[in-house]
Amino acid sequence: MSAGLGGTYQLSRGGQRDSSGVGLLLSKSFGRGASLDLTLEHRELSTGQTEQRAFLSLTFFFPQHGQTVRFTEDTYMKTSLADWQYTSTDAAGGWNANLGAQRQRDEYSAVGGLRYTGYRADLSLSHDVTTPASSAENVDNRTSGRFGTALVYADGQFGLSRPVQDSFALVVPHSELAGQKIGVDPVGHSYTARADWLGPAVLPNLTSYQVRKVTIDAPDLPLGYELGPGEYTVWPTYKSATVMRIGTGATVLLRGVLETADGAPVSLQAGEIVSLSEPKMTPIEVFTNRKGKFMAEGLKPGAFELRLFADAQAKVRFEIPKGKAGLYDMGSLRLPGPARLENSSTNDPGK
Repeated sequence: MSAGLGGTYQLSRGGQRDSSGVGLLLSKSFGRGASLDLTLEHRELSTGQTEQRAFLSLTFFFPQHGQTVRFTEDTYMKTSLADWQYTSTDAAGGWNANLGAQRQRDEYSAVGGLRYTGYRADLSLSHDVTTPASSAENVDNRTSGRFGTALVYADGQFGLSRPVQDSFALVVPHSELAGQKIGVDPVGHSYTARADWLGPAVLPNLTSYQVRKVTIDAPDLPLGYELGPGEYTVWPTYKSATVMRIGTGATVLLRGVLETADGAPVSLQAGEIVSLSEPKMTPIEVFTNRKGKFMAEGLKPGAFELRLFADAQAKVRFEIPKGKAGLYDMGSLRLPGPARLENSSTNDPGK
């Protein structure tokens, strides 16, 4: 148990009395999410009157289920309160709910509400009932509902989002990633934002001039498809938009065996694969093992040339057929002519 003791003393002018107060706070945790708080207060008012107050709060917290139950009693305000709250562990795509009842003197009230936070919109619905102390007054019933969404635009790209308060970011997947599950900033079993059939993912909660790391996740991405960096850092300016385009269009994981013109394996050599169809494409480095086998990812259908670093003349062209995706085993690649190569352990990726 923990305890706290405090007091106040106030000096008054104009012939009024000084006022003072003393308070005692007791708190006890019982394990399994249960806690009890008790506050006792005694006040001497400047009018000469005295006040005593007791405030009791009993709370049960169930983190595995996202639920909280609370009971409070205030003797000074003559108020009793009981409420239940459910908070989804999902950042988006989950429901939150609350239900409560209150008695204040002879007036009774009840409130209930639902709130849905989605990737593209927010929705809430609440209902309040108040029974007045006087039978001459009518029971007050109020129902309110809210729906909020946002249409955003940046760098030629539209996006549908829940309401944006400050800055936002658009995460735009490559067309080859259409239909893939792509989420942004995983939280529990959901994401803060997600790309789907409604368009790119939108992060609506960026704060101006605050550095933010953004994590991209694609758990079901097929073999050979390239997502690009899994993490980005953004620094939004005042009420700005940031566009992140992910994926390169690569869909192929290439596997093959590199051989000399007479069929011998090209062992322990380093080289690069250069695109002949897209000259601006960054070359992809490859290494052969002792049997001449190699693998390369980040490729897509088109014409390529494999060039070895040890001999500028040692190069061979090949093509990945249209429509290929995933693992593509192209078999053996033979250098067209004699090559001046020396096996070097420095080129062995296992060294």
